[in-house]
Amino acid sequence: MAIIAKLYLQVRGYDPLHPYVFAAMVNYPTIDNQERFILSLQQQLQSYRDPFMPVGPILQAVRELIDVKRTRGSPAPTTGDIQEQIRLFGQYAVLSHRWDGEELSFSDVANLSDPMVQAKKGFRKLAGFTNIVRTHFGCRYLWADSMCIDETSRNASIPLMFSWYRHAYVCVIYLSTARGVSEDPWSSRAGLSKRRIFKFDVSREFARTSSVYDEIRDITGDMNWWTFQPGVNQAICLFCAMRRRRTKIPEDMVYCLFAALDIDIPIEYGEGFDRALYRLQVAILTRTDDRRLLWWQDGTPSPYNSFLGGDFACWANLYWCPPLENIYDGYSTFDPTISFDSDGVMRIMVSLYPWRGANYPFRFALLGQNPFTEGYFGVLLQRLRGGMYRRVEYIKCEVWKMPLVKEPEWIYIR
Repeated sequence: MAIIAKLYLQVRGYDPLHPYVFAAMVNYPTIDNQERFILSLQQQLQSYRDPFMPVGPILQAVRELIDVKRTRGSPAPTTGDIQEQIRLFGQYAVLSHRWDGEELSFSDVANLSDPMVQAKKGFRKLAGFTNIVRTHFGCRYLWADSMCIDETSRNASIPLMFSWYRHAYVCVIYLSTARGVSEDPWSSRAGLSKRRIFKFDVSREFARTSSVYDEIRDITGDMNWWTFQPGVNQAICLFCAMRRRRTKIPEDMVYCLFAALDIDIPIEYGEGFDRALYRLQVAILTRTDDRRLLWWQDGTPSPYNSFLGGDFACWANLYWCPPLENIYDGYSTFDPTISFDSDGVMRIMVSLYPWRGANYPFRFALLGQNPFTEGYFGVLLQRLRGGMYRRVEYIKCEVWKMPLVKEPEWIYIR
């Protein structure tokens, strides 16, 4: 027992199950007496005192593992085999795929023996997914959005999708053709949520994790997705990664990011992509003092406010954004908060500079300074009637072209 206690101290915090399995195998090696081993394992697992551990089903899973080993003429299961079987119990594999017609629905899952259901392309996709998981991983449960989301409760299910990917034992990517991952607009959630990622295509060709990572980087750019943690600070990288993605329902391109950004805002199907992206940007900008989301350079503005991007392509060149140099440190009156009224008018505090003469109808709004090049950047604004402004374009300025930083002021942009 002293050896087992020492082993427990060595592995606690990463795998506390090991000593219990080890103790059962020391007492009754499976090769000698299966039932006595199962009884010993039961006693050990019960001593683990985890109220959520389904001891009965786990023991049945271990019995099946032993039977499979014996049927195949393989050596008796090792401590690692049993340990992995227990770890896998309750684990699930998640399928990342593009909806390409004839997908299995939530109601189809209850009728998988129906010939009409089996005739769907989605059934063949499910068969391939099941075979891959059974052959290579051993998970007992599968999760796929088309089959596991009830369309009648879609509003409640979509924000949870990132969590399903993040907590899966393995993510398997299905490609509708034999092309590369970067050419198929599958969900970026897969690359951000799991380290154990595999893919297979319509020909059932299977590729292991190492061959998928480089392709994932083509989509996620330089984002450190190995250590990805949800939060609004990930917005620009996620927006860049979404620039090539398309979904069956346009709003889902936006809604699928809510959990990854750790943002809880209502889902409103029918509002359209433009409105959904606008609401997401408003939620981010009003929850943080980080203004880098306003640095977008390409694409068209949002139809709801010219200062906001109208498509994920607007952030295509912003894989990496330098930390914002606080150019307003010397001004006690500076307020970094941003707000929007019910008409979509933005209220923001910036320093304004005449552009090409005081009588010219444009102003340069200073947003920040690059700490590496010391260059300034901001946006060119056009003054409208009523004292409001409209964004025209993103501007970079050399230091020598800029006077001293002016006192910041509140302005309104529509």
